[in-house]
Parts: sequence; structure tokens; C-alpha cells
Amino acid sequence: MQDDTLLHRQVHPHFVDNEGRPTRQTFLLFPKDSGKLSLYNGEKWSAEYAFVNHTETLGLDSLGTLAITILEIAQTKEDLDLELLEAIEDNELFDGHVSLDQNHLMKNQQKVVRTLLLQHALLRDWTFRKAD
Repeated sequence: MQDDTLLHRQVHPHFVDNEGRPTRQTFLLFPKDSGKLSLYNGEKWSAEYAFVNHTETLGLDSLGTLAITILEIAQTKEDLDLELLEAIEDNELFDGHVSLDQNHLMKNQQKVVRTLLLQHALLRDWTFRKAD
């Protein structure tokens, strides 16, 4: 993956505010995630196709897709002076699945990572949005 590769993240319907803007919960880790944020490699998946895979193939809820880049993850790592924060294409759930491992971070660090990743994603805005 290149520095500018888009890494797609699905936005659950509960993770938007009253104005329809995604919240930092979009980048929240859940127990089922085992400390790894699940993303789609944009070199293999368009934002729309990632949405379709997530909602139709995997049967999960999403309003649409946001994206961050490898470079933005590196910037977040630098901003927080972290030793490690790296996206790895592990192909774990499907070809092109990427994990951002945060097991080594404390909960408060994970919270700040979520906030910064959301800021990067919102500068780009939705990369795909489900039609109403």
C-alpha cells in the first residue's frame, strides 16, 4: 500500500450526530475487534464496493464510507509520539482486509487516535454515502 492509499471504514447508523456527521465512534474498537480496527484496502476496494461488501455480503449496517490514508495514520502516530501505529493488510476476513492494531495502546490513547483519525476522514468527507 502506498502513503496515499485510501483505507475505507464503514459508518454504523448509530455513529452519526443529529446533523448526520460521523462521530469518533466510527473508529471505535469493539471487543469482537480484538484491538484491531478493521479497514478495506482502497487499492483493492472502491468506497462503494467496500460498502456493498459490508452491508450485503457481511450483512452489517452502514450509512456509508469514510477513509483515512497510510500517511494520515503515520501523522497520527507522530502527533501522539507513539512507538507503533501501523496498518497491515492481513486479508483476515476477506482479500484486502486491513487491520490497524491498537492492542499496545492504553484506552485513553485509543480515544485520541479515534479523534485524530476522524478529523482526517472528515477533511475528505464521505467517500461513499448510501442513497436515502
